[in-house]
Order: sequence, then structure tokens, then C-alpha cells
Amino acid sequence: MSAAAFILKNSLKAAREEISMLEKFRLSRRDAELFLSSLENPQTPYPALVQAFKDYNKAFGK
Repeated sequence: MSAAAFILKNSLKAAREEISMLEKFRLSRRDAELFLSSLENPQTPYPALVQAFKDYNKAFGK
């Protein structure tokens, strides 16, 4: 393996690892509980949001 190929291979590996770390985030226990609670008990959508969905579906036939 040439020096250039070795450098490229290891640079790509390091870049993938760095990107993987940046794509993940950690929540505190409190924030994780709040997040899960909001998924389990969603709020009622505001009337304007409901109307926006209706308008979108009417305009784009979905």
C-alpha cells in the first residue's frame, strides 16, 4: 500500500468516526424523560396547524 493510499484510508476512517460522533447527542435524564413524555402524551395541535394540514392536503391532493 502506498503512503498516499494509507493516509487516505486512515483519513476517511477518522472523518467517518468524527461525523458519527457529531450526529449523535446525549440528553440528560430529565430531558430524556421530558422528551419521552411528550411522545407518549402529545399536546392537542393548535387549530391553525390543523387548518394548515387541511389546506396542504387540499392543494396537493394528499
